[in-house]
Amino acid sequence: MARKKAASKTAKTPAAAGAEEVKPIWITPEMAMAWLDKNQNNRPLNPHRVARYSEDMKNGNWRITGDPVRFGTTGKLLDGQHRLWACMEAEVPFQSVVFTGVSEGAQMVMDQGMGRSRGSQLHILGFKRGRDLSSACTAYWRMEGGRKRILTRAASPSNSDIYDLIEDVPEIERCLGLYFSHKSQSGVRCHVGPAVASYVYMRTHNKKKADQFFQEYLTGMGLEEGSPSLALRERILQYRHKGYRVRHDEFLTWLAYAWKAHVSGRKLRRLSPKHRLPNFPGSPDWGPPEEATKAE
Repeated sequence: MARKKAASKTAKTPAAAGAEEVKPIWITPEMAMAWLDKNQNNRPLNPHRVARYSEDMKNGNWRITGDPVRFGTTGKLLDGQHRLWACMEAEVPFQSVVFTGVSEGAQMVMDQGMGRSRGSQLHILGFKRGRDLSSACTAYWRMEGGRKRILTRAASPSNSDIYDLIEDVPEIERCLGLYFSHKSQSGVRCHVGPAVASYVYMRTHNKKKADQFFQEYLTGMGLEEGSPSLALRERILQYRHKGYRVRHDEFLTWLAYAWKAHVSGRKLRRLSPKHRLPNFPGSPDWGPPEEATKAE
């Protein structure tokens, strides 16, 4: 242990030790198109990732991370296809380090390091409950985009979208704190991200009723027969006790029906939704809802 500490005092970073600096270059859409001609036997293209990267490039939010575009000894593109496709779609140049002459067998072990999740990044930036905050922002972003985006699980905001939401909609962080301020029975908390995002919308309709609704739903205190919050709790626990997994769209549907009953003061003894993902007081207008499945 002592040797490690002693070494750390004299150890230098590559730059401090005088190593040659690797500098990024500007890659234009024309260059990207030509380089993609050398893209053979790469992993399947993820269109959602391309869309996220492209949006960041168009909005000037792309950052140089040091991750290179890599070419093999025969000129084959080994790494960077998503960035190059995004550059073409955005029709703007971007900067990246470029490595050539990489052993083509190395492609099998690329990107093996542990990915840094958005939750981890938010934690590094000093946000509390980074993982849950990221989930809530993602759910809010999907709900803003309508039912199709909610149901498309692969649809995901970019990191810049997440940071913009935290800054532009501070109620997300506030509602996350309110949500976890209530002690909850085990098994009742379900899909924290969609729950908190819905909480944000509900508070735009009626803060007092939204706070009461979530307090009752999470704590179960003082609930009487016919309470919408009780009906929501019982539906979730019933599914959990049977070993069923509650889908996020099911949970949002139940939450919407219970909230609508709570707002109107109507008693609700059992949740039997007729439609999936209906509009609710405070929500964006998603248009006419679909018929609910039998499982709901």
